Amino acid sequence: MGGTQFWGSVLEIPQINRNDRGIYICFAENGVGRGDRRSIPVLVEFPPEITVPRPETPVNRGDSAELECVVEGFPDPWIDWYNDLGELVRNVDESFITTNLVAGNEMKTGKLSVKSVRDEHYGKYRCHAENEKGAADAEVKLMHGSSAVVIKPLCALLFILAAVQMS
Repeated sequence: MGGTQFWGSVLEIPQINRNDRGIYICFAENGVGRGDRRSIPVLVEFPPEITVPRPETPVNRGDSAELECVVEGFPDPWIDWYNDLGELVRNVDESFITTNLVAGNEMKTGKLSVKSVRDEHYGKYRCHAENEKGAADAEVKLMHGSSAVVIKPLCALLFILAAVQMS
């Protein structure tokens, strides 16, 4: 089975935290007949915590962009996105699409997709997650994409080096 074993008729978890959540199995025996067992789910409520996989997202004008934040919390937090001006970003026009994907184990990913980036889209966005236990915010920056760096193939470089050595 695994985990920790406790003997007694009452299991008390002082200062419970989210790491204590899970399924607890109670075995009962009295030496007469077969024992019994019960599975007891323990749910622990906690405020949202946000992780941002890519705090800065460089994108060229006209390309699509996807900003994301990973949120963990219970009860299930809702996620909203806000722009530089503190305005709620909505799926009003074709520019922005917000989605929340459930990843399991009290986790979900909030995504803000920009269909075709325009100059006014560049800047900071705030991922806001909230549930009955609290709220959290994290910042994601949509930046101008860097210009491409041209790297010459290695064989061309070797050819140039060989030509210099021969002369």
